Amino acid sequence: MQRHGLGKSLPELWRANLKFSFQNLPAVVNDTFYPLLWAQERYLVLKGGRGSGKSVFIPQKMTYRLLTEPGHKFGVFRRYRKWLPQSCVAEFQSVLDRWKIDDYFSFNKVDLILTYKETGASVHFIGLDDHQKIKSFSGMTGAWIEVDVRTGKAVDIQRIKIVDEELIIGPKDG
Repeated sequence: MQRHGLGKSLPELWRANLKFSFQNLPAVVNDTFYPLLWAQERYLVLKGGRGSGKSVFIPQKMTYRLLTEPGHKFGVFRRYRKWLPQSCVAEFQSVLDRWKIDDYFSFNKVDLILTYKETGASVHFIGLDDHQKIKSFSGMTGAWIEVDVRTGKAVDIQRIKIVDEELIIGPKDG
């Protein structure tokens, strides 16, 4: 590698300036979903049965983006708020623990908000059963909507439309 005046190669300098190393991402992210870490499409529809890794990958992708792209305000939506701590919140906490970065985040248990302390980027966990809460949440840069679309329940489809059409209004897509 070409050396520079500082006595280190450029890759060594870059690594020295990074707060987090992501060299192990291929080992911790499901092979099927790994290429989607960098996907910027407006919609990612993940399919798979139980144990396929869908609900593990989404918090991994969001966490990666919180750490590498400043200014995010993610929304995580599930049909009923009461199930969020046992499902989506637990998946996020598991990612933070496995990646050994939980000290860099704070979690407001009352409002269900996970915040990256360094930048203030956040993840808001919201139940689709609280229409007013959905309508008052703005500035979202991305969303995880945890619903079983196979059931085709009109109330879920309508709330997904609300999230999609009215709330995703930030500088970033995805």
